[in-house]
Amino acid sequence: MSTNHSLLDLPENIDDELAAKLAQSLGSLNNGKNASSLWEKVVPLPGMCLKTSSLKNNSKVFINICQSTAVPAPDREITEELIVNLTGTSSVEVLSQYRLPMSIGEPRSETDHAAAACMVYDVIIHSKLFDKVEKSQIVFNFVVSVILEGIEEKYGEELKKDLKKLKNKKYFGANIQEQHVRKKKLITEMDPVSMLPSKAAPQEDKEEFSAIKPRGDTPRFSIVQEPQDVDYPEFLLMEVQLPKIKFSSTIQLDVGEDRIVLQTRTGIYFLDIDLPFDVVQEDVGAQFNKITRVLSMTLPVQPKQ
Repeated sequence: MSTNHSLLDLPENIDDELAAKLAQSLGSLNNGKNASSLWEKVVPLPGMCLKTSSLKNNSKVFINICQSTAVPAPDREITEELIVNLTGTSSVEVLSQYRLPMSIGEPRSETDHAAAACMVYDVIIHSKLFDKVEKSQIVFNFVVSVILEGIEEKYGEELKKDLKKLKNKKYFGANIQEQHVRKKKLITEMDPVSMLPSKAAPQEDKEEFSAIKPRGDTPRFSIVQEPQDVDYPEFLLMEVQLPKIKFSSTIQLDVGEDRIVLQTRTGIYFLDIDLPFDVVQEDVGAQFNKITRVLSMTLPVQPKQ
């Protein structure tokens, strides 16, 4: 069993292939409505380009900070005074209150002016926040540190923190890449008693979970398999409704091969379910949307033996 740490306070974004799959599979869930309306294709405005390098192989990395009103603005206004007061704060609970909504696109390979291979990340933030980033060095430093954390957490990257802002270059790459940003609730809400049929967890998983004691109410959740019209799916899509949770830092998500345990540090919610299929633990992805208070998970199913 492993603990999933990829709980990002980000609006979910997906690539074209997955967007097409989800649109097709979710058609029946929306009573014939256009499933593509769940996602918005966003072509952001260029903003600024940062240059750094990877600690893994010392290769160049470029980060395009783009802007769009399609990405939510921060819940709380980010000011210089607020950031200065937070300096040196060690409380995760406090710091997590100021995480920023952003959409981080898929990494892509490019070549620089010397024809050397490099990696490029596009990050979209709200236009009003971008204006503050441009005008204040303090806000710039704070937002960039959060962006670096988001890239490292989402893609397992390790980046050097000494970045260089490129002059007279608002975007690295030939064309600005569009992103699919989720704008509506992905899966229809179901009562916990309507869960999919479960099966017993292996003995080793039971022993590992044995120390976890139930504490809190069972949240509403839903699970959908993809593809839906087959006996053995490629992955499961799960959503958990957490209306009383404000910040992802209060959520602990433990993923077993065929079991999930979710609990909150505040003891508000507790969920312990067996999955209908064995999943690839290390590839499970999870995102918490602070606006909708929904935890969304994608669980790749292990190949059929």
